[in-house]
Amino acid sequence: MRFLKLLSTALLLAWIAVAGSACARPDNAGGSPGVDAFLHTVYSRYSASGIPLDIDDVRAATIYEASLLALMRQDRQSLKGEAGVLDADPLCACQDHAVSAVNWVLQPAAGGGWSARVSLQNLGQAQHLELSLVHSGPGWRIADIQTENIPSLRASLQDEIQAAAAEAPQPGNR
Repeated sequence: MRFLKLLSTALLLAWIAVAGSACARPDNAGGSPGVDAFLHTVYSRYSASGIPLDIDDVRAATIYEASLLALMRQDRQSLKGEAGVLDADPLCACQDHAVSAVNWVLQPAAGGGWSARVSLQNLGQAQHLELSLVHSGPGWRIADIQTENIPSLRASLQDEIQAAAAEAPQPGNR
């Protein structure tokens, strides 16, 4: 009898701990999808049979924060088909994909966002990225991406757009 009482008390305490931690998770605040679920959705498109979203696809707005997506589209337009910062898919740092073994570590970031350190294997090559995630509108979005070669996709796009504008012929100057 005493054993059953101890067991039921232990189970009750374990249930309280699990329920309390689930309620306290900021990535589930306000009924929004969790950060883990968001990242699973994003990277599920990168399997060998998956199809990643192009930045011109209207559904890209479900992945990228609006101002980052606008910069990506503006950069593509300003380069007129030339390769630039976006010469590879920013979510796998790759041009071709058959991503496997995707893992991430989440850390809280300023302003209620999250930082995700992503490690993945693509076509046998290890890739490492850091995603800055923000809660925007109906769910989580990627606000910036860092790779070994690009410390900030956002800043690199801004610089490239500015350089392209400076190089563009000015009206009246032929």
